[in-house]
Amino acid sequence: MKQNQSTGILRLKITTNKGNNMIKETYSDKVKEIMQKAEDGDVKAVCKLGEMYLLGWRVEKDYVKAVEWLTTAARRGDVRAMYELGMMYRYGRGGTERDAVKAIAWFTKAAEAGEAVDVKAMRGWGYVYRFFGSNVSEEDREKAIKAEKAADVKAMYELGEMYLWGEGVEQNHIKAEKWWGKAMSRGHKGAMYNLWWMYYWGRLMRKYKEMAE
Repeated sequence: MKQNQSTGILRLKITTNKGNNMIKETYSDKVKEIMQKAEDGDVKAVCKLGEMYLLGWRVEKDYVKAVEWLTTAARRGDVRAMYELGMMYRYGRGGTERDAVKAIAWFTKAAEAGEAVDVKAMRGWGYVYRFFGSNVSEEDREKAIKAEKAADVKAMYELGEMYLWGEGVEQNHIKAEKWWGKAMSRGHKGAMYNLWWMYYWGRLMRKYKEMAE
């Protein structure tokens, strides 16, 4: 193993010392494979291991390790890890102290990373599928669903909510609309619904204002 590729976090020992008791830790071959890949510097494996510790999937839940691994992956450019950290800091998941400023920072990194990716072929698939599902091919339907679930798209949606309510940032409806618009263009149905309500209430408020005048 090359030293400069190692994350420096994982230590593949089969026992841990908890108090005065030595507890044997056993992992499946799949988990061992992920751990080894993470230690070797595989960014996807680093993110995966962070999620495993966060959810307690095939390993004991460990929120400290979850944050360590996800932060390592996020700093190496993994968009999903950026999104997961944003969710942890926004909602206080996994025992993490809520920090809206950090949440905004990670969501923004994830969303901007997604913007840098060429998504011309992806754009509009989700929209088309939601309204004309019976007229699109199975391949495009799968692509639309995949686009909607992408971490960068979900980060865009979260940013829209935080700007709408002024959570961790100054309230800014224009930026909320901007990020929801980007998420909607990639098929996020929640962003589509929220934008509809923004436009509806905007028209309604203008109508009441005109009536009052």
